This record gives sequence, C-alpha cells and structure tokens, in this order.
Amino acid sequence: MRLGTGYSFDYDMGSITTRANFERFAGYLDQATASGASVLTGGRPRTDIGPQCYEPTILVDVAASACLHAEEVFGPVAAIYPFATVEEAITLANDTAYGLSAGIWTRDTKEGLRLGQRIRAGGVNINDGYAAAFGAHSAPAGGMKASGVGRRHGASGLLRYTEAQTIAVQRLISIESRFGLPRRIHGEVLSRAVRFLKYLR
Repeated sequence: MRLGTGYSFDYDMGSITTRANFERFAGYLDQATASGASVLTGGRPRTDIGPQCYEPTILVDVAASACLHAEEVFGPVAAIYPFATVEEAITLANDTAYGLSAGIWTRDTKEGLRLGQRIRAGGVNINDGYAAAFGAHSAPAGGMKASGVGRRHGASGLLRYTEAQTIAVQRLISIESRFGLPRRIHGEVLSRAVRFLKYLR
C-alpha cells in the first residue's frame, strides 16, 4: 500500500488529519502493544513521508482493556479477533458503545444482508469496508449508539436541516364548553362528533 500526502491519485492512503489525532492514535497503539497485542504488519509512524503519516497496521491479541478494543480510533489500524460461530462474531461486533460503520465479507450475499441487519452500525457494507454505503448519496449516512452526529445524505439528511412546526385551526366545535353546557355533556358531544367525522372520512 502506497502512502503519501497531497491530492495525487498515486497514493493508496494519506495521512491522519490532525497532529492531535496522530498522537492519540500512536498512544492507542502503544497501549495495545504494552497490554500484549502483537503487530502483524505496520505499526510505525512514517514521518519521512509526512508529519502525520502512519503505516497501515494489523494487530492480534488486543486486550479487552485496550482503547483499541472498543473505542473509535480514526486511524489506519485493524484488530483481528478469532471466533467460532457467526453468533459469536456478531456479539463481538456489537460489544462497543459505538456503531459508525461495519463490513461483512461473504460469498453468500443474502446471508451477508441478513447478518447486516443484526449489526448495530449506521452503515453496514457487504464485501466492502466503507465506500458502498457512504457512496450511496440517496441513502442516509451516520452512526448508531454513541457514533456520529445524526444523519446526512438522503431525505433524512435534508430533514436534519429543518425544524418541524405545527399550525392548527380549531373548527366546528370548540374544545371549551360554551353556552352553559356542562362539561360532561360537552365531552360526550365532542366524542360523538369525532366518531362521526371519522365515519365521514
């Protein structure tokens, strides 16, 4: 995988967005390896390429106490967790307070779609990690649980920039009792009127 900075299409991956995120990401990796995680590939900063570049990293044996286990990282890292059954895999995937995006790789698309409904993430991609859901501009994009800030894209995204308002006109019969009519009788008249109007509709 080719790392680089700038806007060239010659690179596969760019740098981490800010210095604060870079340092946070590096701290997460250091904590994970100090807690027993092993690096299969990557794991090094590449400041020779750019001030906030970091190698794509794959880890195994990440402890449940490590921040990388259940927090949103926003950096080039993936942790591998073994599982014996699909049920166990779904439990592992949902065992976090966050749910921004998920990916399922399978030869059986129908099974992937079925499993995707059980993953608590705002976007679930089948045989892709991110682009399939995010690139569908008519589909709402955003997270579940503690992830994201609402929805963007699609009708849900447009409605986010609106504020609902109700303007109602009281017609026919007043909600308040008039002409000295006892409230009990007025309530009965209202109830009968509502039933009649429903019948007309």
